[in-house]
Amino acid sequence: MTLLRSQQMVTVYCNEITSRVSFTFNLIFNRILGVEVSVISDQQNFENVKGPKFVYGDNADDGVLILKPFGLLSSEGINEQSLFVEEYEGTPCFFGVEVPSAMPFDPFSASFYLVSRYEEYLPHKKDSKGRFEASQSVAFQNGFLRKPIVQIWALKIAKIIKSRFSEFNYFPPDFSFINTIDIDNAFAYKGKGLWRSLGGMAKDVVTFKANEFFMRLSVLVFGADDPYDTYKMMGQLAKESKVETICFLLQGNYGKYDKNLKHTNHHQISTIKNLAEFSDIGIHPSFASNKNHKLLAAEKRRLEDIVQLSITKSRQHYLIMSFPETYQHLIENGITDDYSMGYVGEPGFRAGISIPFPFYNLLDEKETALMVHPFAFMDRGLKDYLNLSPLEAKEIINEVMLEVKALGGQLCSVWHNESLNEKGEWYGWLAVYRYLVATS
Repeated sequence: MTLLRSQQMVTVYCNEITSRVSFTFNLIFNRILGVEVSVISDQQNFENVKGPKFVYGDNADDGVLILKPFGLLSSEGINEQSLFVEEYEGTPCFFGVEVPSAMPFDPFSASFYLVSRYEEYLPHKKDSKGRFEASQSVAFQNGFLRKPIVQIWALKIAKIIKSRFSEFNYFPPDFSFINTIDIDNAFAYKGKGLWRSLGGMAKDVVTFKANEFFMRLSVLVFGADDPYDTYKMMGQLAKESKVETICFLLQGNYGKYDKNLKHTNHHQISTIKNLAEFSDIGIHPSFASNKNHKLLAAEKRRLEDIVQLSITKSRQHYLIMSFPETYQHLIENGITDDYSMGYVGEPGFRAGISIPFPFYNLLDEKETALMVHPFAFMDRGLKDYLNLSPLEAKEIINEVMLEVKALGGQLCSVWHNESLNEKGEWYGWLAVYRYLVATS
């Protein structure tokens, strides 16, 4: 898919046009800069080109713009890479190259490394839930996780081309905001059934949680509003702001990490139908589906039966991802757009980019049709992992938002229905959510 915003063309000469080369140059020029790119390996044709052009190779005639390759795009397989992070014009960079080159590093290899999630294919230590942690990433370790660094590099490439070809123009995408909400647990107390409710009350008593005991009792016996029932407010805000909203629903069987209501529960069904009136609906694959891949098809079908629509959007429960297996599994089940690309505990850009991009499967060495939509921060990450106050969270959100607004692209955030209830641990966070929606 090409996202051209002009008829501008840039021509690149490259000795070997691999699938990695095609993917990366389309990403940089089509998706980020909004211009068409032609990568050719015919020297004579390249010499005849009159417009903006450069060589991506080791040799070029005098006067020809050259960007030297590091070699990652011409190689195959997955191998440990030597990552020495330096600075170029105040911006972190890696995969340095020797002169002559218009840039002292290879921005194309570096971009491919980040966007393909190359480092996550390499051996690494996983957390207790089997996740790759932000702290292991080159972006976090070198202080540029909160910057869409791939887009910054792309703009530097564009400026170099324009300095040599004044007629060259580029058109970064406009800023947009996507409001996404995970429904892991539709209700705190309602619809849980007799035994789960009695068990919850007993636990409240044993753990001396008097407030929770009486709140549970007031909901179940006296019809008080369930604290997780924030759906009316969510709908009103979505309609007033006209912000694109997506809700991801957990439809898995009950388990240790999958505690939503049963998919046949009438409270659950009614809630999902109401959500579909103001938001797109996506599947939240259960934790259990990571070990038993057959479960996703059934969970997706349950959701489709409720909304009577084909479900093509997804976000992993607990953000469990293993490359490339997780994305292969989603593709096999008809998912076209995934929103899992981010970290639980750190705000920023896991793939170094805020723009949706197609998933590149490193094992198969090919671009797929699955579109990856990065998110920049999560409510639980800000509150529980970073221990931020609502005011401090606003400051981080502003920092990240300004980065995306300056460069163009999508700002995607992750919230949960329970984090919007303005009670208990989430007191004060509804204002953060409203602020985000209003300023985006």
